[in-house]
Amino acid sequence: MRLPPLHFSPVGGTGDYPAWVRELRGHSGAYVIAVTQPGAASVVAYVGESHTSNLYETMTRHFQRWARAKKFWAGYSGRTDAPGVWYQRRRCLAAAVTTTPEEAIVLQDALIRVLSPRDNIIGQVTTDETVPF
Repeated sequence: MRLPPLHFSPVGGTGDYPAWVRELRGHSGAYVIAVTQPGAASVVAYVGESHTSNLYETMTRHFQRWARAKKFWAGYSGRTDAPGVWYQRRRCLAAAVTTTPEEAIVLQDALIRVLSPRDNIIGQVTTDETVPF
């Protein structure tokens, strides 16, 4: 799969999301979240997708504190809680590509392979053979 160009933009600090984020409502696709580091290059932190026309909701949940309903994360890698992955909006840039529902998962997988995001667990090689589910 040939990857589309990614155009990273701020997601804002507080309040309403920028227009480009709001325009993701009702679409399927993949997204990339990069965390800015003071005095250093941004780090690609997470790649996700929505194949159910919920790209806006799926991406923006990562900018809100939330907890997973399933508790399989508790105790994994020394964790005592079960957090979802979330990021401070003011420190992030994001890019999103709208696709058909069928293409969203394929694009997400390709982006994970190419970008090796810091916080994605699925699709990355580890030396720990235990799986939290």
